[in-house]
Amino acid sequence: MKKLENKNEKHQTFDVNVSVIIPIYNAKATILECLKALITQTYKQIEIILVDDGSTDGSKDEIESLIEKDKRIFYYRKNNEGVSAARNMGLMKAKGKYIMFVDADDVVHCEMIKTMVDTYEKSNADLVVCKYTIDKENIINKSKKYAVFEMDRKSYLQEIFIPTKQIAAFVWNRLYKADLISANNLCFDEQVKVCEDTLFNYCYAMECAKIVAINTPLYFYNINDNSAMFSPKFNLNKLTANMAYDYMLSHENNKQIISYIEIACMQFNEIINFQIITQNIPIGEDVKRDIKHRLRLNAKAFLKANISFKYKLAYPILAYLWPR
Repeated sequence: MKKLENKNEKHQTFDVNVSVIIPIYNAKATILECLKALITQTYKQIEIILVDDGSTDGSKDEIESLIEKDKRIFYYRKNNEGVSAARNMGLMKAKGKYIMFVDADDVVHCEMIKTMVDTYEKSNADLVVCKYTIDKENIINKSKKYAVFEMDRKSYLQEIFIPTKQIAAFVWNRLYKADLISANNLCFDEQVKVCEDTLFNYCYAMECAKIVAINTPLYFYNINDNSAMFSPKFNLNKLTANMAYDYMLSHENNKQIISYIEIACMQFNEIINFQIITQNIPIGEDVKRDIKHRLRLNAKAFLKANISFKYKLAYPILAYLWPR
């Protein structure tokens, strides 16, 4: 995993406990709602770091007045290099004790940050995570009753690779310790365009002694069909996810966790193979062989895993029969 180099000189200082990093790329339609949900948080000791990754739609115009009024908001613009580079720039600018990521088309509950910080301070954890929802009505302006539970490394990584608890492998429903990130030179691998968050979370978890989860959705996730991950159309960037899987497989010693990584890699490559086939994408024999190899990493574990039955049903065809 690429390491984060020396930090740049920080922007002006004031009382900050949480740095919220928001990468922006052509988010004119959503960034205002996203930002309003953050500046109205019940927890006020935050800075909001906006990293504009070369937007061309006038995203900044939508939030110009908020940036001028709220001194906790810092706006930076850079050339388009992808979400990992934007998040890394945010990490270099951050000065909070804790780090939080938010996507520019999502919304957080008004008490999300307070709840996450309070949970940190009560539990003495190295990482706090919460559930997310794709139902906006389940997140906006509703009072929440919070329960927390501890996750050991094995159960946490199982949720990352085979999600069943509405936590999954995203970075935006987590609160990280800034000193743990800096002490271990953690950052986002800018060569990995898909599953970069999975890789970051895996590397961060390697340094955690205690992980605590909040059993309540505090983050509304707006699924973007145009994103690198969820676009139904195949693109070559999706193949970079295998770089992340390779790294994790080569650095993991626990056999059970290795099987979780293999299952996730197989499921991802099954989706890739299906897109290549159905969209008649011309690929080289080396790419075809690599996908086939990954689809056969651990067939027994894959067919027994707690994943959607449709993947198991399609598996024999996509892994062994089609295409030849």
